[in-house]
Amino acid sequence: MTLKFIEKTHEYWLGDVRLPSVSEIINPLVDYSHIPPDVLANKAALGIEFHKIIDLHFQGTLNLKTIDKRLQYPYEAFCLWQHESALGKGSKFFATEKRLYHKRLLFAGTPDYFDDNDIYDFKLRPYNPVTDPLQLAGYDLLINQEDNLRGDGRWVVSFDLKGKYKMHSVKASPADGMFRKMLEFNNLLEKWRKQCF
Repeated sequence: MTLKFIEKTHEYWLGDVRLPSVSEIINPLVDYSHIPPDVLANKAALGIEFHKIIDLHFQGTLNLKTIDKRLQYPYEAFCLWQHESALGKGSKFFATEKRLYHKRLLFAGTPDYFDDNDIYDFKLRPYNPVTDPLQLAGYDLLINQEDNLRGDGRWVVSFDLKGKYKMHSVKASPADGMFRKMLEFNNLLEKWRKQCF
């Protein structure tokens, strides 16, 4: 069966079954209520565009003239970070923005970048020590459900609009167990919703 992604609603479908996303699973821990809706929408749009720029960069098809001026400094910081981190050095493979689903646990997600050594998530915001480790735990489950090609490196790289970056090593434990509990909670909520309607 082929995994389908509906961009408008940010939904993953496997046949006629909607799979919860990693973001949806950790969503109960996210609170944007203090941010005005227009500011939040603008930040979300910039974040999506930044990820597209990075993906095109990795594919070798980025047209530098099309980069939004607000994202010029973050993109330059990304290039500097990539050079300084020697990203992918010695790796046998890499993947960017690859949509994956877990065949047994039935959830889906799109890691920003992974190779046989590490998983990276790129943020156009500061590191969140509550949700970011859980997100990487979910991605790790998606990537390593059949074999264990990748090492133990999980990284969040945060960029700001001024062109600065900071790299964070994300510890696996206890995020792995917590992500699984949140997946169970999400599944219970979904069953409850179906019972109520």
